[in-house]
Amino acid sequence: MLFALSFFNETVSAQQAFTPISKDAYNIYGKFFDKNFDESADVNFLISQSVMSPDIPVSVVLRKRTVKVRTDDKEYSMQCSPELYKTLNLLAKHAVQTASFANRKEGFDGVTYFLFYYYDGVACWSPDGICEKAVSVFNEVGEAVIANDRERLEKQIGAADSLYHLFKTYYREGYPVIQKVVAILSDNQGKRLDLFTVDDSFGLPLTTFSVEFKFPGDSFREEYGKQYLERYESTLKKVAYWIYAQSDFADNSNVATFIVDESVSEPIVTKSDSYGSHIYEIRLKASDLTAEKMISLLQ
Repeated sequence: MLFALSFFNETVSAQQAFTPISKDAYNIYGKFFDKNFDESADVNFLISQSVMSPDIPVSVVLRKRTVKVRTDDKEYSMQCSPELYKTLNLLAKHAVQTASFANRKEGFDGVTYFLFYYYDGVACWSPDGICEKAVSVFNEVGEAVIANDRERLEKQIGAADSLYHLFKTYYREGYPVIQKVVAILSDNQGKRLDLFTVDDSFGLPLTTFSVEFKFPGDSFREEYGKQYLERYESTLKKVAYWIYAQSDFADNSNVATFIVDESVSEPIVTKSDSYGSHIYEIRLKASDLTAEKMISLLQ
């Protein structure tokens, strides 16, 4: 997970919310990113200054819970807790992903800030409101490492956690976009229709949310695919919105697979762990496939 925040003096408007940007569109800063952006890191927080100061971080890099900070002439390093590592990543993720939903209020004069999660980015000018708070968190992380102050470093957990939850309130219904996957696969129990699949928007390895229909023997028909999509799409969109935007389900590395199986009398929830993710496999009847019921089974 890569993101970068960079600073440079410029007389432009100020904002209370980030604006989506493309890294490729900012070729004028290409040399700066080439020099300071660490592509192997999980997090890059970069600062471009017109006048270098020995006490101001040039880069704050987070890689496997190691925070490395470089100033103009020195380098510093500290280990951070798993909780701080997680909240900093989530803060960057939701700040970037909600930028297109936010209402931006512009002011005057200031400094430009860039924030990148992977290669998707946002920018703001002379930050105010939630943008100013986000910038402050990453500044505090860098300054804490320079001062070798672990208490100050870990204090950013609370601020980062509050901020990423605040950014999540910017999501609107319709996020994320449901990917429709219709695949007929053979197994020992007959046929299976993988109807709805929703992955994290950055294509993480695990499918976070999916719905599967099982058909005993030869009872499956090709026309079921279109019929089921039309019947359940609205319901599944509501569940996907709750999973990604209205809860911490996806943020906590949870995975939900609903299996529609008419042989069960009541919903059966099985939980397991895989590579740090919590897997929910839920078997239920089609009559239980409502947004309210499905969400209740995940809480």
